[in-house]
Amino acid sequence: MIVNKSRKPSKEKKLKYCLEPGCGKEFLGYAVAKYCDFHRVLKNRDYKPPVYSEVDINNVVFKHKYRDSKEIEMECGFPGCNKLYRILVIPKIHVYPKYCEYHRNAWKRGLEEKGE
Repeated sequence: MIVNKSRKPSKEKKLKYCLEPGCGKEFLGYAVAKYCDFHRVLKNRDYKPPVYSEVDINNVVFKHKYRDSKEIEMECGFPGCNKLYRILVIPKIHVYPKYCEYHRNAWKRGLEEKGE
C-alpha cells in the first residue's frame, strides 16, 4: 500500500487581526492574509516610500555612448585635491564615483575639511 506523505496546506479560514497600524480589525482569512478587506487595497494603507539620498552628492553622472568598457582618468571632485584617479566606464552605466580613492570615505573628507 502506497501512502502519500505530503501534506496539503489547510484551506480553511481562520480568525485573524489586521496588521495595519491603528486598525486591528478582526477578519476571516487564510494563513497568509495580513490585512482586512479595506486595507488589502494599497491606496487605503499608510505607505511611505523609502527615502533615498541624491545620486549627485557623492557621485558624478557621466553621460557617454561607449559600446565597450573603457578605463578613463578623472580629477577628484574634492576642493583642493587635483589628484587623477582611474575609473572603468561600462556601457549603459552613467553613475561613477566623484572622488579619488582617498576621499571616497566621508570620514576622511571630513578630516580634510577640518584641516587635520
